[in-house]
Amino acid sequence: MVFGKKLILKSFKYGAKDLLIKILGIDSPEDANQYVNCDVAIKHEQLPALNKGEYYWRDLIGLKVLNQNEVELGVVSEIIETGANDVFVVTGNGESETRVLVPYIMDIYVKRIDLITQTIHIDWIIDN
Repeated sequence: MVFGKKLILKSFKYGAKDLLIKILGIDSPEDANQYVNCDVAIKHEQLPALNKGEYYWRDLIGLKVLNQNEVELGVVSEIIETGANDVFVVTGNGESETRVLVPYIMDIYVKRIDLITQTIHIDWIIDN
C-alpha cells in the first residue's frame, strides 16, 4: 500500500461501481496493483468549480439544519449514498443525541442550502 505519494493522473473513466484511473508512469498491471483499493485525496483547490445549486459533500457536513418552523434539528454529521438519492444524517445536540435521516431531495425535503449562513433549511416535522 502506498501512502503520501504524489501521483499525476493521466486519465479517468467511471465504471459501473468504481473509478478507473490511469496514473502517469504506471504502465503495467503489476505496477498498478499496488494502488488497487487505495484511497485517493486531492486538495480542495483542485476540485472543479460547481454550478449553482451543486455542492461537494465536504461543504455540507457540519451545516446546521433548520426545519420549516426554524427549529434547529442538529447538524449534518454524514451523508449516506443510497443509490436512489443521498441522505443527510442529522445529529441533534440535545440531551438524547437524536439522529434524523433526511433524503437529500431538493425542493421536496431540502428547501434551501446557504453556505454563507452555514444552514440547510428543510421541510421536516419531528414527532415528539
